[in-house]
Amino acid sequence: MVKRVWWATLLTSLWLVAAAAQDTSPAARYNKGLQLYQAGQLEAAAVEFDAVLKADPKDATTMVWLAVIALRKSDANRAIELLQGALALKADDPLAHYNLGFAYSTKEQLDEAIAAYRKAIELNKSYAEAHNALGLALLKKGDTDGAIASFREAVRQKGEAAEYHNNLGNALKTKGLTEEAIAEFKVAVDRQPGEVLYRVNYGLALWDGGKTAEAVTQFEAAAKAQPDHFVAQLYRGKGYLQANQAKEAAAALEAAVKLQPESFSAQFNLGLAYGQAGGPENLRRAAAAYEKALAAKPNHASTLNNLGWVQFSLGELDKALDSFGKAAAAAPDFALAHANLGLAYQQKGDQAKAEEAWAKVTALEEGRVDAWVQLGEARYAQQKMEPARQAFEQALKLGSKEAEVANKLGLIALAAAELDAAEAHFKKAVELDPKNANAYNNLGVVTEKRNLLDDARKLYAKALELDPKNEQAKFNLERFATPQ
Repeated sequence: MVKRVWWATLLTSLWLVAAAAQDTSPAARYNKGLQLYQAGQLEAAAVEFDAVLKADPKDATTMVWLAVIALRKSDANRAIELLQGALALKADDPLAHYNLGFAYSTKEQLDEAIAAYRKAIELNKSYAEAHNALGLALLKKGDTDGAIASFREAVRQKGEAAEYHNNLGNALKTKGLTEEAIAEFKVAVDRQPGEVLYRVNYGLALWDGGKTAEAVTQFEAAAKAQPDHFVAQLYRGKGYLQANQAKEAAAALEAAVKLQPESFSAQFNLGLAYGQAGGPENLRRAAAAYEKALAAKPNHASTLNNLGWVQFSLGELDKALDSFGKAAAAAPDFALAHANLGLAYQQKGDQAKAEEAWAKVTALEEGRVDAWVQLGEARYAQQKMEPARQAFEQALKLGSKEAEVANKLGLIALAAAELDAAEAHFKKAVELDPKNANAYNNLGVVTEKRNLLDDARKLYAKALELDPKNEQAKFNLERFATPQ
């Protein structure tokens, strides 16, 4: 964000020509025009300057004043006409070239503006305002290096000007020189602590530099000074989100949403804040915020996915499936959406569609262990034993430490009468989770099949000890107490 006054400043002090009271001479009317301009009475000032120019059509200085008034009235065409006339009479006037550059800038005629500013600087190399204005035009033109050089010169000449440090900070930030930008924005804030724009720019640079806590401090100060500053409120909220301070984040983002209800970013982050806060009421608020975000960006995959997760958490399974499906369709390579789709289908009991979703995830992210586990679970639930085995083995190969993966591989091996393999997998499950009752029970089944009945009974007893409600272990142990 660039700080810039919207009209050009002609002089730092007004030239007053001595004239007697009630004098209607050109000199007196010129003085009166300056006084009226100072008082903000632009129309009345223009009347006086017009009278002066009528008396002397070659008065270049008066032409420049009329041009400045035209600029303040947003009449750039009239200003350009007057300034060109003034320069035709006095080509070496740096002030006229400067104001001509400003007039062209307001019309987005950047090449002409740059040429005018350069001419002003050629005539007065110590013209800090012209160096700053040239930097603004170059930055807008896309010449970041040139802009940085111009702003540096403006700062060198007039280092007390907070505006110049702010503008240099913007150019450095555009160039990706974040730390240097931070330093310049800090100077701007130190020079002019009450300027909200400088604090916001400082905060944004700190944010880009990963200094979230420091950034939030600046956004807090900006929001306190100007509560209706949208960016300050938005980034306060985002900062609190990163700090897991959901309540504070929601308050800031609610303020941002009030300022710009149709802002996608504000609604999206408000959804995140409510979701982070948790609880049914906040989740419903999160869903409402995501719906509003989708009104701004209907096919935004992350928003659709987040909405789906909120709906899933609220038990609205069909709605969640719809949202996850739309997210996956909007971004076919969005693995998280496919993963959530898989979870939702598993919850619904549609294992075939769950398998399809998890297969997509493994295709997108081959090293994702949990996806291979869930793919195995979906296949196992459909009694697709060999494909399930392949998925579980891939999960182990990738480093899965889940005891249930080893346990399921053991069950698959047991179903195929592969007792050695089954025993190895069940032992691995016990190693990974010494409190896994199912693994002890299944190891007991293998041991019993080997006719090691006493050892089997002990394993069933261990399973029941770990989980007194384990019906399978209870049934198996009771068989040993019943005469055969």
